[in-house]
Amino acid sequence: MARRIVIVGGTHAGPTAAARARELDEDADITIVQRGGALSFSFTGLHHYVSGEVPQLSALDQEDARFFERSYAVKTRLFTTATAIDPKQQTVTLRKDGSADDDVVSYDALIFALGAKSLPVPGVAGRNVWSLRTLKDAEAIVAARKGGARRAVVIGGGSFGLEATDGLSRAGFEVTLVEARPTLLHRLSPHIGSVLMATAQSVATVFVGNAVVAADVEDDVVRAVHLADGRRVDCDVVVVCAGVAPRTELLAAAGIALSDDGAVVVDDRAAVVGVKNIYAAGASVAVKDAVAGKARWWAQAAIADKVAQAAGENAAGGDVRVPHFAGTTALRLGDVVVGHVGLSAAEAADAFGENDVDTSLVPGRSHEGFFPGSRPLFFELCSQRSTGKVLGACAVGAAADKRLDVVATAIVGGLTVEQLAAVDLSAAAAIAPLRDVVNSTATLAAMERRGLGRSIPPSELFARSDWQIVDVRNGSTDDPGLEGAHRIPLSTLRARLSELDPTKPTAVHCNRGRSGWLAGRILKQKGFVDVSVVAGGLSAIRREKPRS
Repeated sequence: MARRIVIVGGTHAGPTAAARARELDEDADITIVQRGGALSFSFTGLHHYVSGEVPQLSALDQEDARFFERSYAVKTRLFTTATAIDPKQQTVTLRKDGSADDDVVSYDALIFALGAKSLPVPGVAGRNVWSLRTLKDAEAIVAARKGGARRAVVIGGGSFGLEATDGLSRAGFEVTLVEARPTLLHRLSPHIGSVLMATAQSVATVFVGNAVVAADVEDDVVRAVHLADGRRVDCDVVVVCAGVAPRTELLAAAGIALSDDGAVVVDDRAAVVGVKNIYAAGASVAVKDAVAGKARWWAQAAIADKVAQAAGENAAGGDVRVPHFAGTTALRLGDVVVGHVGLSAAEAADAFGENDVDTSLVPGRSHEGFFPGSRPLFFELCSQRSTGKVLGACAVGAAADKRLDVVATAIVGGLTVEQLAAVDLSAAAAIAPLRDVVNSTATLAAMERRGLGRSIPPSELFARSDWQIVDVRNGSTDDPGLEGAHRIPLSTLRARLSELDPTKPTAVHCNRGRSGWLAGRILKQKGFVDVSVVAGGLSAIRREKPRS
């Protein structure tokens, strides 16, 4: 008898699993159940349709039900909802839209791929409120713009909210971005986050540490939203990106244990832990990270794709393993790319202890500065002090995605900062600098491990008042620098050491970091007992300096 495989959920993970299952078992009876009418579409392309960069919505929906039925011999049941799963009887109950009758379908293997759901904002609902998670959402927003809508409010400053902001701003909307947390894309380091904030403010009006608490609704249309600080923001369109949650209620109702955040935990074969013949894939699945080996819920398309391939193959009788992941995230906002990979500094400290985690920040360039078009790139690396292993990174700037991908490979491969520093990355003046920011940051981390110096983030400079601050910027400048700092250019530092107290904790900075490191080495070798170099120099200090 042919193996019966039922897949609950479409969009990407479900169809991917179906395709891989068919490649393994030509005779299997495979059915995909999808709540809506679009079986498989590019969720990651929705905001590009809103922006106008993808002119046809059909370009995001090419692998439809007919394609899967003809090419993969996969049955599809559209406009159908799975209402119950019985793991003991190995059945799933289905109901088609508009029908009062249930259809109980048995399976030999079930693949759960319902993904994630958007979290609503209480009191914000209407005909002009969307979450930009479906083809209909994207189509409606484009239609609203063509109909004269020009003011958009985006609620949520995570990755989905930033992508929505980018798409809406490119479409010509005047965008207001509201984030309840004090920062955008909160897993970024303070410095990378400050650079992102400056970029966001160039494409939208941004309110952080604020929240939408109410809305003015007229004729089922939201005319304005009210923020916690009392502001009123008029709008024609509202896009809710205030967060997502795993869509796992069906599993919970079947008595299947979930993680604390509601995600479904799978083993290294993509099988749901503790349940026979049920696999899971997509944005509702918790997977092991490649750093600490901890199950984490990362709602990311690349991870969902790879888990779906494993789920489909194993459901069809295969035996492949789900790898551990680096959790790479990158997105475009305005003219920069921003993202992170691996663990944040806070997550690393939680996993390994604060005293065993180092962060290293280096400002760089997309390619050689002398070649036209070179642009800033800010990169911060997180590593383990005791082993030197690369734990994570975040970056913002031109071609930041390339650098994050390098670190993702380093994390999965278990590289140390010493090994990462020695990797011969591509170097061509028009493409990448000879000394890439990834190599430079890893080199800095390796030198700190060897005891050759210590770098600190600007936040540590602000946290103490007893620093002897030394500004070693060379050349004349109209910027007076920090109040109370000793202004001693690097070129004269050796001759002016007597102006400084070698017993005081000393923080050295230049404009961007390189000269400051050399100055720190000079002071340390001249007997200064406690020397720190401010990572990123004065440019980083200016970005992170607390407002008075």
